[in-house]
Amino acid sequence: MAVFDQLVAEGHIAGTTGSGTCVSPSSPTAITCRHVAVAPQAVLAQFMAEGHYARHLRQMRLLYGERAAALQEACTRELDGLLALPPITTGLDAVGLLPENTDDRVMSAALAHHGIETRPLSAYCITHAAPPGLVMGFAAYDIEASRRALMAMQSILAQQHART
Repeated sequence: MAVFDQLVAEGHIAGTTGSGTCVSPSSPTAITCRHVAVAPQAVLAQFMAEGHYARHLRQMRLLYGERAAALQEACTRELDGLLALPPITTGLDAVGLLPENTDDRVMSAALAHHGIETRPLSAYCITHAAPPGLVMGFAAYDIEASRRALMAMQSILAQQHART
């Protein structure tokens, strides 16, 4: 793991500088440094060849799969009739479908007002209307945090539905 830590510390991984700060696409560093030197590339190649990256991906797939299954189960239990969550088979986000004639932008704003970040599904559509829904990230949150958020969502969504 020291190899990976070295790459992060030197700013070769995750768009960082050596100090750990993000590099803006318009920064002088981004404009003048459009390549990575050979040595860090060799270290990264070794890191991948030794299977460290593949092991990390396997671990994350398991973890995110557990989180997706827990979200699915909790959503079915806590948000029945308020938000339907189709099976999550890929990705780090889930799409929850709201009842017909619900304004997903209003629902997303109401949740945001209470500190719960979702994105309205309609924001992803230009020419065709999408069913009302919310795009929710789940991979970055442990199972208990997701359960707490869904419990909070239940009362917020129910209040919003009562108003319409």
